Amino acid sequence: MVKVVTPGKSGSHILFNALRGKVKLKSGDVSHDISPRGKQDEQMKTIFITADPRMVVRKIFEAKKKGPSWWFSTHLRHMGITPFYDWTISDYLEKGKDLLLLEARYNAWVHIPRDPMALLVLYKDLWKESTWEKISKYLGINISGNIPAYVERKLDPITPKNEARLNLMYSTLAENIEKDAKNA
Repeated sequence: MVKVVTPGKSGSHILFNALRGKVKLKSGDVSHDISPRGKQDEQMKTIFITADPRMVVRKIFEAKKKGPSWWFSTHLRHMGITPFYDWTISDYLEKGKDLLLLEARYNAWVHIPRDPMALLVLYKDLWKESTWEKISKYLGINISGNIPAYVERKLDPITPKNEARLNLMYSTLAENIEKDAKNA
């Protein structure tokens, strides 16, 4: 059984759809669990897919703005977070804390020793053949051929002040994710 875990807005549905029908997937959907839940999660193969946390935050708040009104609160609850319904990205960044628990989620799935360790996959690498070869090797099956065409992500502009706040809050985590991905 395979579990796909993500902080959200990181390409998890692309990965999930590529795996569908090729492996048995846990829960039939993507998980936003903050950490493994019990022995079963600790012992199953897990793919942790993420993107630069600064992009994740921006995409979550863009989805809040553009999507149906219920989406944001449902997504936050799915992530194990008490919803802050009426916040904008500015309100969030003003708090100066990782209230989306991106770092805690990342560390719990990628750094806490377990067998087997989770496989780290980056959104930006989803369209590289080497990534799919790595996933295939990890799972012990060939999953190539299900990769969708690349579509560049566009981000809504944010103020320089919010850009600086994002960098202050998440640049170290972004650097650690990049470093871990290179060493994986």
